[in-house]
Amino acid sequence: ITCSSNKITYTEKGETDGYGIYFGAKSSGCSASSNTISNAKIHGIFVSNSAAGNITSNTVTNAGDSGIYIYNSSSAGSVGSNKITNGAYGVRLSTSSKTSSVNSNTITNASKTAVYLYNKCQTGSVSSNTIKNGGYAIKLSTNSKATKISSNNITGTTGIIYVPSDCSATVSSNIALTKPSQTLSNTASGVLVKWKKISGASGYYILRKTSGSSSYSKIATVKGASTVQYT
Repeated sequence: ITCSSNKITYTEKGETDGYGIYFGAKSSGCSASSNTISNAKIHGIFVSNSAAGNITSNTVTNAGDSGIYIYNSSSAGSVGSNKITNGAYGVRLSTSSKTSSVNSNTITNASKTAVYLYNKCQTGSVSSNTIKNGGYAIKLSTNSKATKISSNNITGTTGIIYVPSDCSATVSSNIALTKPSQTLSNTASGVLVKWKKISGASGYYILRKTSGSSSYSKIATVKGASTVQYT
């Protein structure tokens, strides 16, 4: 069974549970693709005590906890090409769960971790994901394993990739650019902006927001990683 091409918006108030799509104990083999899920109170797509199929090409926005959560000795095939925005976690596995891969997802503003494997979880590869802003980009903990973590594009997160000694993963070829810290000062020539050099950067954009404006606009491009100030 494939759950596909549904548009789900969660509006209930005062309930303890709230999932966009839920695969439970009798849902083995079920897949989810091309669904649009908004405002799920807890998880956008939740797999618990089940062996699900592929979870691909879904759009999950504003889940209360996780965009996609594989939990409690569950499994899924490929978790790929999903677009997840906001929430505490993007893709999360916990309690001896596993997937074949977590690849080619776009995860933005996951406040805790974009891709998180916790408590004896496993996946084949975590690769080619685009991860923007939020907390950690990719994190393993408590005896979890990933065959490889590679070719992910990471920008603006407070933490990048964390693999502690009790976990294992081969980490290679990831692009990780964090937001630089900066200072502003008034000078005779104008406002001087200084920032800390970011490893791997080939240049920087300078953006400005004026009084009364709701967004920033780019005013300059600084080429070269060694230049760390602009007036």
